[in-house]
Amino acid sequence: MREHTIIVNQEWLGPISYYEELNDCIEKLWGDVFRLFTNFEIVRDKHNFYINIEWDQLRNVVSHELKYSISISEYKKLSNKAKKEYDEQSSMDKKVSLKCKVKTPSKNLGTRIVSYYLELFFYELFLVLNLSGPGCCNFSKTNISSNTVRNRFNHQLNLSSNFFENAWDIYFNEKWPIVKCIPLNNSWNWYQSLNIGTKQLANTRIERVLFALMTISKNSIFDATNVIWLAHALEALYGNPQRNIKQLLVERIRMFLKPERKGIETKIRKFYKYRSCFVHGDLGTKNPINNSLFEFNNEISDYDCRLNSETDFSFAIVLSTIQKLILSNLYEIEF
Repeated sequence: MREHTIIVNQEWLGPISYYEELNDCIEKLWGDVFRLFTNFEIVRDKHNFYINIEWDQLRNVVSHELKYSISISEYKKLSNKAKKEYDEQSSMDKKVSLKCKVKTPSKNLGTRIVSYYLELFFYELFLVLNLSGPGCCNFSKTNISSNTVRNRFNHQLNLSSNFFENAWDIYFNEKWPIVKCIPLNNSWNWYQSLNIGTKQLANTRIERVLFALMTISKNSIFDATNVIWLAHALEALYGNPQRNIKQLLVERIRMFLKPERKGIETKIRKFYKYRSCFVHGDLGTKNPINNSLFEFNNEISDYDCRLNSETDFSFAIVLSTIQKLILSNLYEIEF
């Protein structure tokens, strides 16, 4: 049995303190992570990996963040003196290093190769945690590294939970699409039953959806290509006929998610109009540097606001649909 030591460096980003529901969800789900994924085994490409992760630093940060988590309205009610005391008490270095020891019977796998399988696990953990509790896991400032003489590498994950977090905003403000906190076991077992493993190209409808969500999570929230990926995910879930696609999507979304509000048709049509404008070059193209120091005006602000509005709502529909599939133990919707 060969043992490899790999370090995961992370800066904790969260929780979203103004939603008590999300804080409760974070406490429950991360407690499950620390319990289930301290000493565990995964099998990938017929290789067995026995993994031990030392979560202590991250556990302390999560506990501290939840202890001092208050709503914005509660914070505003504090006196200046109380705010200062709160800021001092709640401040904490949120950068952590997680030591991961990975044992494998295979002597042909070097530490660098093993690190790629560990990286895959953290991708899966990111996705499953955010499907269970949207926004509860942010790996945008996370890297997997080794600095030994024989093995020097640094893999950046760059996985952001922004879109998952925004789904809560939409739900609490508009009451639909419904997003909720669901048990980690449900989501993890559902995902593992898909047998995606190390697959690099999607073959099924649900694989296309999940790969699209992962791609979006690696993009900036101001990346217009997110519109294409979301359309891809919506059509993988609800079908993509050659004609009347917007009308059919609305009908099928109504059948499956059963919204109690009006205006879905308008939002879906606006989203597809936005998609069409991007595909045909009518949307406008932003400088990828995207630095407001050089230029910032109402046109740029409106561009970003429109993009966020259209993509956030569509992402929330996709997320709500997947959560319902998980809870129903389904992999696709039959119409």
